[in-house]
Amino acid sequence: MRYALRPGEIRNDGGVLHGPILSIVDPARQRLIRSGGSLTDHSVSWSRSTTFELTSLTTSSLGLALSISNLGDAPSVNASITLVIWGVEERQVATFRSVTSSQIPPAQVSSPGTPAGNLVENISFGLEELIYGTGASEIGDVSAITHIFAVVHDAPLDMPDKTSTDLVLWAKKGEKYFGPSNVHPCRLSHKIACILPISKGAFSVVDNQVKHEIAGYSDIFITQVDAGLSAHFGVLSPVKTLMLGDLKGKGVSGPHFSSSLLMAGDVQFYLEQQGRVLSSSDRKNADVNVSPSNGDCLMINWSDTGSDRDKGDFVVNVCHR
Repeated sequence: MRYALRPGEIRNDGGVLHGPILSIVDPARQRLIRSGGSLTDHSVSWSRSTTFELTSLTTSSLGLALSISNLGDAPSVNASITLVIWGVEERQVATFRSVTSSQIPPAQVSSPGTPAGNLVENISFGLEELIYGTGASEIGDVSAITHIFAVVHDAPLDMPDKTSTDLVLWAKKGEKYFGPSNVHPCRLSHKIACILPISKGAFSVVDNQVKHEIAGYSDIFITQVDAGLSAHFGVLSPVKTLMLGDLKGKGVSGPHFSSSLLMAGDVQFYLEQQGRVLSSSDRKNADVNVSPSNGDCLMINWSDTGSDRDKGDFVVNVCHR
């Protein structure tokens, strides 16, 4: 079925349809989404958008600032913002709806002093204002929140895409939507932004000891694979959990989504090869480093179980999601 005509496209009469095109993704990530580079990027967590900021926080309320760009050729008059809030529990899912306080001019404006198609919208809400779908569990304290997604559109011309639509629809059913084929929704749509309710990175590392600062999920990338024996990768403690099997068979690839919730606290990862389990906390087994640009991604450079114990046989990147 043909989708509805969008601004910038050619009408049946040969003219161009004019209207707003809203985006809440920064230009660099817009380019990655358009090129498909977002699907393989493991330099940052795509659960932390540069256009979305936490401005205030209490035990029962939040304040947010969302930067919205209008890439179209007509003002956005009544943009709608839907927030999707996830809690640590599987069914802790809620929504909150807001509308922009001001018009968003098109990016092609030329009059002096007029913002070039941008609006920073401040949003605040209390937990008692959240809306829950059938079967959803209530979020009773802000400390239980793990993710806040924002979705923007301006109907009827600037409609949400399928990924952002599904994110909201699943939330209204009390379910978390991990994206088509479990690809992070923010990797696919310029109409979705996400924020983590902490300012510091999701991971910290001291002497190979890994601390996970906030509960969440994982996007796993295999960036180097030994040509010899295969191996399995997972969490060793607090509870041993397989995250990714047969690294050799998968080859250099990713992201591989792990739906196992990685709780906050001290974490050890493992590499299992020939029945032997190697812990990431032992420097003889692995070098563990946080991404230099942020604290949301880890690189684990494993040794093998052979006699030389050299590093570089398996390199795994884990990005908080």
